[in-house]
Amino acid sequence: MNKKTLFAFIVLTGCILLLVGSYMQWKGKISSVGGNTEKIVSTPTPPVSNNVETTEETSEPDDDIERLLALSANADKKVQEVVKSRLESEEKIDFLIIGSEVMNHGDPGYAEQLKSALENAYSDLMNISIVTFDESSDLFIENLNDEIDFSKGYDIILFEPFTLNNNGVIIAEDQHQHIKTFKNRLQDEVEDAVLVLHPPQPLHRAIYYPGEVNSIKTFAIDNKIPYIDHWTEWPDINSDELPDFLDEESMPNRAGAEIWANALINYFIAE
Repeated sequence: MNKKTLFAFIVLTGCILLLVGSYMQWKGKISSVGGNTEKIVSTPTPPVSNNVETTEETSEPDDDIERLLALSANADKKVQEVVKSRLESEEKIDFLIIGSEVMNHGDPGYAEQLKSALENAYSDLMNISIVTFDESSDLFIENLNDEIDFSKGYDIILFEPFTLNNNGVIIAEDQHQHIKTFKNRLQDEVEDAVLVLHPPQPLHRAIYYPGEVNSIKTFAIDNKIPYIDHWTEWPDINSDELPDFLDEESMPNRAGAEIWANALINYFIAE
């Protein structure tokens, strides 16, 4: 190989190496830019689905409270306030049904029917107790601490104040005072406990008894005590239809107990 040919070969080889070097440098820059782009794209962001699930989980308790509060829509405001307070503080509602032995008549009586309906509506958010006392209201007050377990801290108390048992025995003013004494004792344990009154069953063509029942109703209104007037659901006391809802002892039969129970259920459980 002569000198000219050798020189040309060296120059050509140098050019080729220069081109290859430039190409590799250019490719390296491109790769570097591409790597940065991938890092930017891959920056994690909070999953949208997780945010939605969190919102739904947070709203579920509120929805449950609203649904349960709606059940008390037919009740007096005092009852609604107690229900709302216990639900918002995640406390169970302690509910007491108390009255004379008449609550057991009807197979089942109104008390058992109401208890079952409340348990179905409020589930395990309500503890329900039933207490029967078949004497006059003065004896009830005398034995109050023996008859009622106040340590349970009752929130809502449905009370049939022994008006029929008191008939001809206890004057209206004394019965009113007995109700006040019971109410105060309940609120000694639970400050916002609410007492709800309702009368015993109507009697066919009774003379003095309806006046005693009206006296309790007037007393309840005057003292802002919730009162459920279930008599409006029964046939008139002078109607020949009323005996169809009472047994031979003037106690509610199955039909009478259903009328009574339905009036109470509609008060505490709105549909």
